[in-house]
Amino acid sequence: MDNARPHIFKKIYEKMVALGIDLLPHQLNSPDLAPSDYHVFRSMQSFFGGKKFKDRAEVKRGVDDFLSSKSPDFFASGISSLPDR
Repeated sequence: MDNARPHIFKKIYEKMVALGIDLLPHQLNSPDLAPSDYHVFRSMQSFFGGKKFKDRAEVKRGVDDFLSSKSPDFFASGISSLPDR
Protein backbone atom coordinates (compact mmCIF):
# COMPACT_ATOMS: atom_id res chain seq x y z
CA MET A 1 0.00 0.00 0.00
CA ASP A 2 1.37 3.40 -0.87
CA ASN A 3 1.48 6.44 1.39
CA ALA A 4 -0.68 8.72 -0.78
CA ARG A 5 -3.56 10.27 1.09
CA PRO A 6 -6.87 9.15 -0.47
CA HIS A 7 -8.44 12.64 -0.52
CA ILE A 8 -5.44 14.05 -2.39
CA PHE A 9 -5.58 11.24 -4.94
CA LYS A 10 -9.31 11.81 -5.42
CA LYS A 11 -8.76 15.51 -6.21
CA ILE A 12 -5.98 14.70 -8.66
CA TYR A 13 -8.05 11.94 -10.25
CA GLU A 14 -11.06 14.24 -10.67
CA LYS A 15 -8.88 16.95 -12.24
CA MET A 16 -7.32 14.45 -14.66
CA VAL A 17 -10.77 13.21 -15.69
CA ALA A 18 -11.94 16.81 -16.17
CA LEU A 19 -8.93 17.45 -18.41
CA GLY A 20 -9.62 14.31 -20.42
CA ILE A 21 -6.45 12.54 -19.29
CA ASP A 22 -6.71 8.76 -19.38
CA LEU A 23 -5.28 6.84 -16.46
CA LEU A 24 -3.33 3.75 -17.42
CA PRO A 25 -3.05 0.75 -15.11
CA HIS A 26 0.30 0.42 -13.37
CA GLN A 27 1.93 -2.99 -13.26
CA LEU A 28 3.53 -3.57 -9.91
CA ASN A 29 6.68 -5.63 -9.57
CA SER A 30 6.79 -6.79 -13.16
CA PRO A 31 9.70 -9.27 -13.18
CA ASP A 32 10.53 -8.74 -16.85
CA LEU A 33 11.02 -4.99 -16.40
CA ALA A 34 13.63 -4.82 -13.65
CA PRO A 35 15.83 -1.80 -14.58
CA SER A 36 18.89 -3.55 -13.16
CA ASP A 37 18.55 -6.16 -15.91
CA TYR A 38 18.56 -3.66 -18.76
CA HIS A 39 21.49 -3.71 -21.16
CA VAL A 40 22.59 -0.15 -20.34
CA PHE A 41 22.53 -0.58 -16.56
CA ARG A 42 24.51 -3.83 -16.59
CA SER A 43 27.15 -2.19 -18.74
CA MET A 44 27.15 0.96 -16.60
CA GLN A 45 27.68 -1.12 -13.46
CA SER A 46 30.71 -2.73 -15.07
CA PHE A 47 31.99 0.65 -16.32
CA PHE A 48 31.92 2.21 -12.85
CA GLY A 49 33.32 -0.88 -11.14
CA GLY A 50 32.51 0.22 -7.57
CA LYS A 51 33.74 3.80 -8.04
CA LYS A 52 32.69 6.22 -5.30
CA PHE A 53 31.54 9.71 -6.24
CA LYS A 54 32.14 12.82 -4.14
CA ASP A 55 29.15 14.83 -5.33
CA ARG A 56 26.33 15.05 -7.87
CA ALA A 57 28.52 16.83 -10.40
CA GLU A 58 30.96 13.93 -10.37
CA VAL A 59 28.10 11.46 -10.85
CA LYS A 60 26.87 13.49 -13.82
CA ARG A 61 30.35 13.54 -15.37
CA GLY A 62 30.66 9.80 -14.86
CA VAL A 63 27.32 9.11 -16.53
CA ASP A 64 28.17 11.50 -19.37
CA ASP A 65 31.53 9.73 -19.85
CA PHE A 66 29.80 6.35 -19.89
CA LEU A 67 27.15 7.40 -22.40
CA SER A 68 29.64 9.09 -24.72
CA SER A 69 31.85 5.98 -24.68
CA LYS A 70 29.06 3.86 -26.20
CA SER A 71 28.31 3.56 -29.91
CA PRO A 72 24.82 3.81 -31.39
CA ASP A 73 25.05 0.06 -32.07
CA PHE A 74 25.40 -0.57 -28.32
CA PHE A 75 22.05 1.14 -27.67
CA ALA A 76 20.38 -0.48 -30.71
CA SER A 77 21.48 -3.90 -29.47
CA GLY A 78 20.02 -3.21 -26.03
CA ILE A 79 16.72 -2.01 -27.45
CA SER A 80 16.39 -5.02 -29.74
CA SER A 81 16.93 -7.36 -26.78
CA LEU A 82 14.03 -5.93 -24.74
CA PRO A 83 11.14 -8.36 -24.20
CA ASP A 84 8.11 -8.00 -26.46
CA ARG A 85 5.03 -6.80 -24.61
